[in-house]
Order: sequence, then structure tokens, then C-alpha cells
Amino acid sequence: MKQPEKPHQECDMAQVQETQKQRDSLLDTVNQVAEVLLTASIEDSPKSLMMGMELVGRCLNVDRVQIWRNEVIDDELHFVMRYEWLSEVGKQKIEVPIGLKSPYSRHARWYKMFLEGGHINTPISLLPEEDAAFLGYYEMVSIVILPLFINQEFIGFFSVDDCVRERVFSADEMDMLGSTGLMFTSVFNRNLQAEQIAETNRRLEGALEHALYASRAKTEFLAKMSHEIRTPMNAIIGMAELALRADKLETIQEYVLTVKQAGTNLLAIINDILDISKIEKGKLEILPVDYHFSSLLNDVISIIRMRVLDSRLRFVVNVDGNIPNSLRGDEIRIRQVLLNLLTNSVKYTDSGGFVSLCIRGEMEGEDLVNLTIDVEDSGRGIKKEDLDNLFDEYTQFEREKNKWTEGTGLGLAIVSHIVKAMDGKISVRSEYGKGSTFTVTFPQKVRAIKSLGGVENVQEKNVLMYEEREIYANSLLFALDSLGTKCTTVPCDADLLEKLAKGKYAFAFISFELYQKNIGALMEMDTETKVVILTEFGETVPEKNLTVLAMPVHSLSVANILNGAQENFSYHGNVGFAVGFTAPDANILVVDDVLTNLKVVKGLLAPYGMQVSLCKSGAMALDAIKASRYDIVFMDHLMPGMDGIEATAQIRKFGSEDSYFAEVPIVALTANAVSGAREFFMENGFSDFMSKPVDVVKLNTVLERWIPKTKRRKLATKEELL
Repeated sequence: MKQPEKPHQECDMAQVQETQKQRDSLLDTVNQVAEVLLTASIEDSPKSLMMGMELVGRCLNVDRVQIWRNEVIDDELHFVMRYEWLSEVGKQKIEVPIGLKSPYSRHARWYKMFLEGGHINTPISLLPEEDAAFLGYYEMVSIVILPLFINQEFIGFFSVDDCVRERVFSADEMDMLGSTGLMFTSVFNRNLQAEQIAETNRRLEGALEHALYASRAKTEFLAKMSHEIRTPMNAIIGMAELALRADKLETIQEYVLTVKQAGTNLLAIINDILDISKIEKGKLEILPVDYHFSSLLNDVISIIRMRVLDSRLRFVVNVDGNIPNSLRGDEIRIRQVLLNLLTNSVKYTDSGGFVSLCIRGEMEGEDLVNLTIDVEDSGRGIKKEDLDNLFDEYTQFEREKNKWTEGTGLGLAIVSHIVKAMDGKISVRSEYGKGSTFTVTFPQKVRAIKSLGGVENVQEKNVLMYEEREIYANSLLFALDSLGTKCTTVPCDADLLEKLAKGKYAFAFISFELYQKNIGALMEMDTETKVVILTEFGETVPEKNLTVLAMPVHSLSVANILNGAQENFSYHGNVGFAVGFTAPDANILVVDDVLTNLKVVKGLLAPYGMQVSLCKSGAMALDAIKASRYDIVFMDHLMPGMDGIEATAQIRKFGSEDSYFAEVPIVALTANAVSGAREFFMENGFSDFMSKPVDVVKLNTVLERWIPKTKRRKLATKEELL
């Protein structure tokens, strides 16, 4: 039998043992890397990665071990070197800096290969020229690159390179690299999950904090609502009971007025709650309609000046007279924004301060105007730290300090949502203890270019002004300037009388106090200058036949005066509310397409005790007047569908069959009171004319003119009531 060749067998055995030794070393390295990586805390992850990379590098006798991560930079995917271990030889070679990046667009073959799970294991000399140049620059001789994946997403690659020998790494070495690569990936995955969990926790903590804040705010809101609702309800129930027990007309009237105010307050609270409910459900709608800005402005001014009447606040209005009057937008919501902001200013401004409304317009093309509204006050102001949460729901700051101030805490949140829904913006500037300015901007469609206020023959209507109250003087100057009217101010009585004596001025605007001071000299003066008395709203002027302009003045009210659209009428200070009689048997019809206007006129007619019917359109007015006999019809001029002119013409046509329709007094109500307006309405079948905002004294004069004497009852005096 032939004996085996022992030297060959011994060589094979040695090779097997060496191979096994290498495998054991590779396996031991994998175990060591596993122990280092999988037992390290998240905070120690960078350190453990470096230790694992060092174990791999020393086991394979390579000079660099690197981890590259995929990152999007300038909208392009790059691979970026984030971790590196170097041998002593590697430290002597050209540095591969941490953060070195290269776009995959330059290595498209790599990206496609790695995405499909392929790898690189080769001497640099066998690579394509471009790749060899990129890697060879850093003195690499051989390289292995293995892609890394997390949840099947390609996140980067893991590489080792030899800077001395050309080599192809063995299958066992590649298996070891694959195993350690998976462990590196598991570290990244664990860190990613930890970051996501931490971020989720941060968001949850933020959401919890916000929810707790919202919950506290809602709890406080509900507690305040309980108080806010109960307060007017108690007043309504209590005052109604007292009114039932009272036997004197004056006392009953006082109680009923309190009930009315409490009911109005309760309605405002309910409306706020309903609005915020719509907002939270995403059902806040903007409903554009055609409207006249002058009418909206007069409504707002009428309401706010009634609220400042007893507060000794100075209310000023500065409106750019060049704003187009015919607009299209959500008139109701715009009115709500203005009233909420102004009411807030009135509420938080103490007696003796001021509230200012300034409205400017900037045309954008021919069919769009950007309105800018500033509501400024000298009130309590807002602390800097509270400004960021100012427009949150259920928010009221300094609750203890303001606990006696009425309000739901919803107004500003509602305003903010409305403004955003109209593609607008809202901002606030405030200095604590000195006041605030809220600025709102939003676009409106323009239906006609005709401006809000215009003065006929403006070059002939120069004005002399004597007004010592600076805030009112500045407001009047703003109005006159926007109307293109020249104005001269005088600082003292002597200058006033001297300039009036020269007769160079068409109008003289004089404050009532200064007029009374100089009344003797003015009465003796022979001048054609028309004197206009400037008064606080509600201030009575006993002299007859004076033209009176009550604050706040603005471009439209001033234009009406300059155009002769406001009549002279007498003020009497001896009758409260300027009510001269009652007429419980009188029947009145009020026609206006704006609900607020109807409420205002009905409220002004309330002290007369008359029966008042309301209609929202010209067509409805025709049906109403056919069904009932009215003593007066107050007819708005501009309404959608059938306007006041058309409705009046139709009523007069009915006169051919019944003389009542030809004779019934129809009084025009309009915010567009320009020169010649009275003649225009008289020619179109109207009996009389009243400009908005409705003045209570003028209203009383019109009622005395048209209510039959047989239906009027003299007001009882206090002595008679007693």
C-alpha cells in the first residue's frame, strides 16, 4: 500500500488551522463589537461606535474604518463622512475630514448598486477611472464598501480601506464586515427611535401643557361665563319684577331701560359663544355682499359713541375720504371686527383717556382696495409676555385686576379668525400702562371708484378752525386734508375775531365752549362765514338755528357740512333724550337692508312708545304698506334688489287707486348726504330727508313734523309724575 504524502497533508492541516484561527478571530471580533455596541447607553453611542470600528480595523489590519451617512443638502442627496477610525499608518496619509461630502449625482453607479444591496471589494487600481481618482487622492490602495439599511431604507455605507496592500477581502472577512455593519445599523436605528420617542415626548409634553392651559382657560372661562350670564339674567329678572311693582312712569322707564341694556349684554355674550363654536368646528364663513362703506362706518360710530357717552372718553375717527364707497365683502363680519376692537378699547380705557379709529385705503389696480384699520387707545396696555397669547380663545389677562370688567375673553380670538378668513392680517403694538394699537388689514372688492367723501367746489370752501382740544383739532385737520379743503387754525379769541372780520372764510368750525366765550362779539359781527359748532356727543346747544357737528368728526360728516347737506335745527337741553312727546297709537315702518340699522332706528324710536314695524327690503316694504296704514315710513336709499327710490315710486303709483299711498310721509334715510340730496329725494317722491347717523334731535323734529297732533301725547313732567 502506498504511504500518504505527509508533508502535503501537514501543509493542508496547517492551512485549515490558520483559516480556523482567522475565523475564530473574526468571530471573536464580532462578539466584542456586539458587546461594545449593544451594551452602551444612547449617550455613549458615538464612543461605542469608535471602539467597534477600532476592533474591526485592528482585526482586519486595515488603515481606515469609516461610516458615511446619506443627507439631503441643497435639495440633493449626498454621502457625508461622520465617523472615522485611523491606524498609525492611516494617520500619516492624506486626511479624509469629518463632514466630507459628495453628491450621488457624481457617483450614480454607486447609488444604484448600493440601493440594490451590492457592495465594493477591490483594489483601487481596478475601479473605473473617476472612482479611482476620488479614492486614490486619499492614498487608498484597497477598499470595501457595504451599504447600510434601516427598515429597508438606504441610509449610508460602511467602508474599510488598506493604504499599503492591494487586496481583495475574503468571504469570511466580508461576512464579519456584514455582521458588524448590521450592528452599526442597529445602533443608528436605536438612536433614531430614541430621538423619535424623545421628540414625541416633547410634543406630548407640549400638547399636555397646552391642553392643561386650555383646560384651565376653559374652566376659568366657564366660571366667568356663569358669572357673565347670571349678571344680566339677574338684572333682567330683578328689574322686571321691580317694574311690575312700580306705579310711576319714570321709575318704570328706568327699570325697563336697565332690562334692555342687560338683554343686549346677554345677547352679545351668546353671540360670542356661538361664533367661537363655529370657529372651533371650522364653520366660520365669509359671505361677500355689495355694501356701502359709509353706511357701515356710520353704524359703527353710532354704536361706539353711545358707549363712550357716560365714560368721559374722547372718541376720534380719522377716515381717508378717498376710500371708494361702493365695496363688496362680508359687511357683517367687518362691522363685527370694528365693534369688537373698539369695544375692547373702550372697556379697558379709563375715564379721561381716548379711543381712536383710523381707516386708510390703498388701491391695488382698479377693482381692489386694501383697507388698513388702526384702533388706538390710551388704556391699560398689555404686558410684553402676554402678547403672544393675546389672540387665543378664552384668554383674559390679569384676571384679578380685570375681574370686574365685563367680557367673555373671546372677542380678540374671534376677530383674529375673521381677519384671517378674509385673507387679512392683524397685529398689535402695546406699552403696558400707556395703551395699545391694533392694526387690521384686509382686501375688499371695489364696485365703483366714487370716493367716500367729496366736496363740491372745494376751492371755494376754505375753513377757519378754533379748537383747543388737540386730539379733536388734529382729527378735523385730517378730515379736511383728505377732502382737499384748505384750513387755517387760530390760537386765540383775538385771532378768531380778526380773521372772521376779514370775511375770507366760507366756514368757521368753533368748539362750543369757545363759541359761548365769544358769542357777544360773534353775534354783532356781520359776516357771511357759516359758523359750525363743534360739540361732544350728547352735549346740548340751547341756541336755535345753529349748525352743530358732534364728535367724532370724520371725512363724511365734514363733507356733508361743507356740501350743505345738513340742515340747521334746534337743540333743547330741557328734555332727556330730546324726546318731545309720546305717540302710542302711531304706526311707523322702518325699511333698511342692514339689521343693525333697523335696530338702531327702532331703539331711537322706543322712547316715543310708537308701534314700529321693520322691513329688510323694498319689496317687503310694498307688501307691508299694502297690509297696514303707517303714519311715517323711514326708507333707506341704497338696498340690494329694489332700492328706496324704486320702492317709493311704486308706493306713489298706488296713489291713483288710494290717496293714502300718495300722501303717506316717506322719509329718506341715507349715509350719502351730499349737496342737493334733499332736492333729489323730494323729486323722487319722498316727503323728507334724514342723514345717517340718525341724530336724536333731528329725529324728534321730523316726528313732530309728520306725526298727526291727534296722536301725540305731551310728556309728563317730573312734577306731574310725583
